[in-house]
Amino acid sequence: MSFRKAITPSLLAVSLIALAACKPQEPAKAPEAAAMVPTDAEAAKIVDDAEAAWTSVDTAKIMASYKEGAVMFDVVAAGPSTDRATQNKWTDGFTAMKLTENSIADKHVQVLDADTIIASGIATLKSGDKGEPVMFRYTDVYEKQPDGKWMIVHEHLSTPPAGEA
Repeated sequence: MSFRKAITPSLLAVSLIALAACKPQEPAKAPEAAAMVPTDAEAAKIVDDAEAAWTSVDTAKIMASYKEGAVMFDVVAAGPSTDRATQNKWTDGFTAMKLTENSIADKHVQVLDADTIIASGIATLKSGDKGEPVMFRYTDVYEKQPDGKWMIVHEHLSTPPAGEA
């Protein structure tokens, strides 16, 4: 058998094995669009819309801004809660005060990235009646959900130190 006859089948076998091991080239994918970071004006609207619910006197409307399982610190409890029933109870107590006027001092809205906004300030809510105003400090962390909706995932409420209210 000649050298040439022995090499040809071997070369053919190696070529076929190498060819089988090669993966076909997939077409290049278009780069994913960069996540859109909200503008300051867009972030302010997201926060304003959620805060507008505070004077609705409607627990369901207020809680619609909060993601299920959100961490909430309330002025009526020492520790946080992720339990929706507890959070609804806190909100029911808040809506029972029938606070209908809302003003926010020293408000800050920070856009951290395409999926996170933080809002903080000092809120004063008053009843249309002769009720005492209620003042509290707040920090809310908003997270963009897969469906594009912004939800509060963390809230911390506290009363101002005595003498500063």
